[in-house]
Amino acid sequence: MDHPFRGRRRVLLEAARAVLFWEGLWPRLWPAAGVAGLFVAVALLDILPLLPTWLHGLLLLAFAAGFAWALRRATTGVSAVGRAPARHRLERDSGLDHRPLTALGDHLAAGRDDRAAEVLWQAHLRRMAAAADTLRLAPPAPGLARHDPWGLRAVVVLLLVVGLAAAWGEPLPRLARALFPGAMAAAEPATVELWITPPAYTGQAPLFVDGPTERALGMPAGSALLVRLAGTWDEPGLTLGDRAVAFTGVAEAGYRAEAVIEDETRLAVTADGREVAAWTLTPVADSPPEVTFAAPPQPTAGARLRVPYKAADDYGLTAVEAVILSADGRALAGGEAELRLTLPLPRAGAKTARGSGIHDLTAHPWAGLPVIVRLEATDARGQVGESPPTAMVLPERTFNHPVARAIIEQRRKLAAPSQAMRDEVIDGLGAIAETPERFDDDTVVALALAFARARLGHDRREAAVAAVRALLWDTALRLEDGGLFLAARDLRRAREEMVRALREGAGKAELERLMDALQQALDRYLTALSTFAQQNADTDIPISPDAEFLTSDDLQRLLDEARELMRSGAADAARRLLAELQRRLDDIQIGLRFSVPPETVTQARELMEALRDLAQRQQQLLDDTFDRLRTRERGTESTPEERRREAERQESVRGDLGRLMLDSDTLLGAIPDALGEAERAMRGAADALAAGQDRLAVEGQGQALQHLREAAQGITAEIARQMGGGVAAGTRALWPGRNRDPFGRTPYPGMGGVTDDSSVRVPTKMERLRSHEILRELRRRAGERHRPRPELDYIDRLLRLF
Repeated sequence: MDHPFRGRRRVLLEAARAVLFWEGLWPRLWPAAGVAGLFVAVALLDILPLLPTWLHGLLLLAFAAGFAWALRRATTGVSAVGRAPARHRLERDSGLDHRPLTALGDHLAAGRDDRAAEVLWQAHLRRMAAAADTLRLAPPAPGLARHDPWGLRAVVVLLLVVGLAAAWGEPLPRLARALFPGAMAAAEPATVELWITPPAYTGQAPLFVDGPTERALGMPAGSALLVRLAGTWDEPGLTLGDRAVAFTGVAEAGYRAEAVIEDETRLAVTADGREVAAWTLTPVADSPPEVTFAAPPQPTAGARLRVPYKAADDYGLTAVEAVILSADGRALAGGEAELRLTLPLPRAGAKTARGSGIHDLTAHPWAGLPVIVRLEATDARGQVGESPPTAMVLPERTFNHPVARAIIEQRRKLAAPSQAMRDEVIDGLGAIAETPERFDDDTVVALALAFARARLGHDRREAAVAAVRALLWDTALRLEDGGLFLAARDLRRAREEMVRALREGAGKAELERLMDALQQALDRYLTALSTFAQQNADTDIPISPDAEFLTSDDLQRLLDEARELMRSGAADAARRLLAELQRRLDDIQIGLRFSVPPETVTQARELMEALRDLAQRQQQLLDDTFDRLRTRERGTESTPEERRREAERQESVRGDLGRLMLDSDTLLGAIPDALGEAERAMRGAADALAAGQDRLAVEGQGQALQHLREAAQGITAEIARQMGGGVAAGTRALWPGRNRDPFGRTPYPGMGGVTDDSSVRVPTKMERLRSHEILRELRRRAGERHRPRPELDYIDRLLRLF
């Protein structure tokens, strides 16, 4: 008989040995396999590279130690499986009784010489062999459930499946990053974003940088720095110059750090133990503003102080002031050693400014005394620049009324009062009060003198001296001007408060209150002006040559338009109209102080009206010629008769210009050069019209019109100079829009020195009506709460502006 374990039986036997070996090994090997599977799952999920390098390395050591321990435990006590257990496993799996595989390997123990016994034994072997031919081997059954009652092996398998899905396409790179700490940081640097926000006063836009750059980053000193960092689990660090700035946040959401750049020149970000980004910084220091006198301070025609200035700052000016000190170092009665005057800026935050401030200091105790004046300019950062000082004598008002002069003389003694000086002033005021007929028995004046004496005699405080000085000044003005000057002063103060409120963005209720106060002050001023005119009806009062154009209705119209602009939210335009109102009021006051003969004023007015009429005629000629030129370009020619007629019209204007030149020579003693240039341009235009050369005619007529305007400005200045400024105001209304500086702006010397910037356009009446309609529509939509929240927020922001 063949060997019992050959061929298929031998293969099954060896397989059974392997199954038994695996069933014994797998329960021991499972912990090591679980540790390895967990590591592979975590690696495929790419979690380890996101951890700090030190933590990544520590976890690798933990996995390695756990795997080594489990593997050692699995291999301890493991031995090869013998044939007997393998045969038994095959017999059990095959369901064979009487252990046939064992029988096939047995030998006849007795009766080998017995033929019958031998036959029986061989028959038994054949029967066992037949049974062994049905052998089969069941799959391994290590019984792992007994060793893993919590089912942790399923968790590991699930994590492996998720990891394979997440790492689809790049499993090997992920495994490599998991095995080598810092590999991800070296291959994919952390994401760094840098925001630099300059200070608001610079007007510069924020700078965004999404990575290191070779160029230096320039920004104003004081800029806000924001650094955002993502892609690292190690807490990063920020170094700004020599300063260390801490990051806030967590790894999952990203880190951020904020700081303010002063004079640092380097910014560096570190993460995972290395520098991930660095920038070179170039902070630009904010230089102090520069300011100087554009011209020496000087008095105006109305005894006000004009302070011209020019100032500049690299990012913008917030204030320009004139600081006045007494030349002999004396202080005021209240201990104030200096007087500060705010000079107007063309606009808030202007980088360059050129203008002048006009202030009425005639009531100041230093009026008529030598002083030292310097300028100070301030920027948004609070830095102050100063100009070199200059010396001058503060302008003072001249009083013609003898009692007013006497009161002002006593008032001047109170500039630095002592007790002896107080007594002297008390006696002086008593002497004035003893002759009431000199001030027409004015009860108000008498009571003021009595009150001033009593206050000086019984109130020893310095505040009493200041109050008496103000009272004596008002009393002198009453004697000199009646109530007109006081009303003009109150009106100016009301306007200044209104302008200040508009500039500072006061609330609607406060603006309405101040506008009502301004309206009342204007009413009082117009009443006082009417009373003054009636009292001086028999006196030749010099008035501006445009008196027929400026009425109380004009002043009221300006105020009403300013109120409408204020209500519609156009604060800049409202301020501009209020400035125009003050300019006209100042012109009236200046005109009332000069003694210009009425005949001269009439001649000046007639000359300016004739010049204005002449310019209007020349403008009409220019328009007609231009229209005819366009008609010719479309193929329609003018007839010789039409050309002759147009040339005669031009000659008529030129003839009137000749007569006007003679009148200007009579009034001013000379003919302005601009009128001569206008005459020559008109002559050339007439010749071109007669020849049918309309294009040349348009050029000549345009030049003539320009020369007429230049002549108007020159004649205006000459009349103002010869008449002491009494008619200077009138000429402005004759040439609107032409009295401009090189930048196209109109300087208004009577409005506190502000330079009118034409970029602030005053809306027309139709535009103001349209703005009211828009406001009503915005308010209606704001009440419809079903609208989307972003739209409602936008409407609310618009309404807050107005």
